[in-house]
Amino acid sequence: MTNATPADSKARQAALNPQGSFVVQAPAGSGKTGLLIQRVLALLVRVKQPEEVVAITFTRKAAAEMRERLLEALAAASGLEPSADYEKITWTLARAVLAHDAEHEWFLTLNPARLRIMTIDAFCASLVSQMPVLSRFGASHEVLPNATSLYRRAARRLLASLEDDSALGASLGELLKHLDNHQERVEGLLVDMLAHRDRWLPLVTGSARPELTREALESTLELCVVEALQRAQETLPHDAIDAFVEVLNRAAHTLDEDHALAACRGLDAVPDARVEHKPLWYAIAGFFLTDKGEVRRQLSARDGILAPSAATDKDEKARRTAHKEQALQLLTRVRETPAFCAALREIGALPPVQYQNNDWQILEELQPVLPMAAAELKVLFQERGQIDFTEQAHRALMALGSDTEPTDLALALDYRIGHLLVDEFQDTSRTQFEMLERLVSGWSAGDGRTLFLVGDPMQSIYRFRDAEVGLFLQAQRHGIGDVTLQSLSLSANFRTRSDLVERCNRVFKPLFPEQGDAADGTVPFASAQPMRPSGGDGLVCHAFADDEGSAEARQVVACVQEALAKDTSSSVAILVRSRTHLREVLPLLTAARIPFHAIDILPLSTSPVVIDLWALTRAMLHLGDRSAWLSILRAPWCGLTLADLHALAGCVWRGSRRFLRKPWVRAAGAICGAGSRGPGRLWVARLV
Repeated sequence: MTNATPADSKARQAALNPQGSFVVQAPAGSGKTGLLIQRVLALLVRVKQPEEVVAITFTRKAAAEMRERLLEALAAASGLEPSADYEKITWTLARAVLAHDAEHEWFLTLNPARLRIMTIDAFCASLVSQMPVLSRFGASHEVLPNATSLYRRAARRLLASLEDDSALGASLGELLKHLDNHQERVEGLLVDMLAHRDRWLPLVTGSARPELTREALESTLELCVVEALQRAQETLPHDAIDAFVEVLNRAAHTLDEDHALAACRGLDAVPDARVEHKPLWYAIAGFFLTDKGEVRRQLSARDGILAPSAATDKDEKARRTAHKEQALQLLTRVRETPAFCAALREIGALPPVQYQNNDWQILEELQPVLPMAAAELKVLFQERGQIDFTEQAHRALMALGSDTEPTDLALALDYRIGHLLVDEFQDTSRTQFEMLERLVSGWSAGDGRTLFLVGDPMQSIYRFRDAEVGLFLQAQRHGIGDVTLQSLSLSANFRTRSDLVERCNRVFKPLFPEQGDAADGTVPFASAQPMRPSGGDGLVCHAFADDEGSAEARQVVACVQEALAKDTSSSVAILVRSRTHLREVLPLLTAARIPFHAIDILPLSTSPVVIDLWALTRAMLHLGDRSAWLSILRAPWCGLTLADLHALAGCVWRGSRRFLRKPWVRAAGAICGAGSRGPGRLWVARLV
């Protein structure tokens, strides 16, 4: 941390108010974990038991780090007061906690398990284990990080119903007809649906599920279309409206009547955001964007912009020139407005507002199939005593009951938990969000209980676990349950040099929309304030054209050597998009004798240490394994030369004492056996 006062100091100070509930947007490098620790310390002073403060995060590593840093803060509070402002705040709060600890005899430093810091999966597991009957699952179960095999088994069990003379068998038969009787494809689709059932299960099961009629679903499609058209209408630059209308109107008059853009003839204003105007907006999107979704660089007669050179009349040539210049200026203005470009791309991908009869028939057949697939999966979970994370979260919800009929566990937690903190809130799924709603359903304003959510919607990475970043925006705007949350934003970046922070602000800001949308999970960009001075070479680009990777790899190694030469105590990180991009780099690092640590990159079986251990194990298990013994004798910890190995492998021992007295045989015997006359020498002799 730096001693400079960050611009978000007021937000950081407000976040430590133990009586308020907050949702904090904390970008990378903003000291989020430090703020959470200070918040926990500020709350521990106000509770009678430390278990009343519950901090939830998403990974075991983050939970362990938070616990470790809390204990370090408590240990440092016994020493001298630090000089840095940030450390001084932590030190002051920790000293107050120690005094409170001594008064109530908590003994936190001796019993750190009383600090309730856990992952959200561990929290769900604790709920399920406390209420095994209500959660409809035993207290003992295994959570599988990857349950694909169970999804596939459930899908196959379901497809076995094809032979049944039932409604389910008929529905499955219709699905097979739609997919050309490709049963493996149907199985794969069911596996994928089961893996993401957290998204659709509430829509097809339960008493509160919405009515899935054709009219209801088509009205939802219409609403999505209208919202997309509204975004295009609202993001169109105001200073470009006149040119927008004039260019499109003139282009439409030069095109044939059957052209899609011909509907813009007589256009005198920006089209309204109505469903019937969707084809018109679709044509407008095609006018400005290429098939790849990029803003056009040029316009031709196919787009309604006639070439001035083709005009025979002087006045007509002038009109065409003015029209083309105006159209090109409009393209430039559109290119400078990323939000409008994004809205046009969205229009190009909009679905029809009405289902085709065949499509609707498939949806109708899916409605009885999906609940049965989920039911088959539940049966498998019960049979095998294994569940996935989604099922665990659903079981935790069942253990809590409903808002109107809470269980004894929910009432007990309502009494025990006084302050709830959630880290990485942007990675929360809808089921986890609903669980938080039930946990705080009994809270009321002014009762002293608080909710503290921290995250960065720009860094949501758990989409594969059904994370919905739009829930972060929903919490910012509407709170959770009856708990109103004050929204705070951190902007200081204590981790990265100022030149890199400023470049990131400049490059990434145009790529994000100006306003967030909770429905589709889009979030605006939040600029960071650098707190570290600029230094070094900043960002340097080395471009390689028509290179298969060797020249790029040499440049990477050269950059690493240069960085290590400047500071031998520092570490250097090499980030790549995929493992194959390191294929050329790693051998060059090894050749340059630069030690490296690659996580999940190099297989363990290729490590020299493992190869030697494997050879030694093979030799011990099978004394006649010739290649294993040769590998051992050549290994660095034995060190026979190739000439010795050649002599050893080429001679045939027939009991010659002179052979057994050779130095390299004695050395091999010392390595492979016990004593100069022990079995090791016999093994070496037996090898030849």
